[in-house]
Amino acid sequence: MQGPLRRWLTGYGLAYILSLALLCVSWLTPAAQGDLTRLAGLAEHDFHARDQQAVVPVAHLVSVSLNKADVLVIGDSFSTSSNGERRTGLAWQAQLVAAGLAVATLHWDAVRPLCPDFETRLRQSGFQGHTVILQSVERNVANRLTGDANCPVARPLGDSAHVTQAVEMSVTPAIAFHAHANLLHGAATWFNTRQARRAEAPIQLTAPFANEAVRVVPLPDGCRWFSHLQCERGLFLAADVHARPLSAELVDVMRQRNSAPSPWRVVWAIVPDKSTFYGVREAESPQAPLHFANLALAGLGPDLFSALNDLRRDRRDVYLPNDSHLSPVGYQQMGNAILSWIAGR
Repeated sequence: MQGPLRRWLTGYGLAYILSLALLCVSWLTPAAQGDLTRLAGLAEHDFHARDQQAVVPVAHLVSVSLNKADVLVIGDSFSTSSNGERRTGLAWQAQLVAAGLAVATLHWDAVRPLCPDFETRLRQSGFQGHTVILQSVERNVANRLTGDANCPVARPLGDSAHVTQAVEMSVTPAIAFHAHANLLHGAATWFNTRQARRAEAPIQLTAPFANEAVRVVPLPDGCRWFSHLQCERGLFLAADVHARPLSAELVDVMRQRNSAPSPWRVVWAIVPDKSTFYGVREAESPQAPLHFANLALAGLGPDLFSALNDLRRDRRDVYLPNDSHLSPVGYQQMGNAILSWIAGR
């Protein structure tokens, strides 16, 4: 019995020591600050923006109650954020607030789908403003336009005065004890970062327990576009490749929706997928600017592709290197484009 027992204890002890070592490495590996570094299991040291980022005044990061709003924004994670996200919500709306507009913001989850009774629900919620902005990232436009076939029983809208503001993003990741790291976090971060550094062609990476994959794509002009250490390689959501891009058909559906009488001006604010903006979406990329321009020509909303592309000529990090979302200066540009559209109509 002593032989098997000794072998069992030896195996258990070695497993314990290995687990403890892995856990210590994970504790000492900084938590990811961007959604792409988190999903891919990559080191912030290599993929965090190094250029100084703009600061959005905290006083302008507000969402008022619906009955006090001039403008209602219905948006996704580009407009608001939830607990735990290292991203400042309400960032582009700050440009509207600075111009004196009272802005209420709701997430799509609070209102979707856009059923025929939406205007009635909005009136019953007390909204008396003049503009409704429907903001969506490009990859989700099709679902949000076609996802209202089965409208649920009418329900009140959410409380726009309690939209979550995420913590402000630091310019450099803090090296801190990562008490909530899982056992494989440190080892996986080391292994995936090593793969990303060596990538000579597009590869996909996924962190342990992550629910989405990330593409690491070599970029010939990457260091003109991004400021992170590994700027010759960019991070993009793998789902972008398979998602339906903005198209003439989707623009036509928006036009049909806006043709119905409405007591409010309805503005569509479609944000390009990061993959679309940087031309790594493969087949659809060359046509992308045309569809965003057609959206503006149809009078539906601002051409955010062109607005952000104008910024790219002078600034790096229009989109954050480690994230699928815009940088603070990108949000400022987005807000200014939407504000100009509203003021000019």
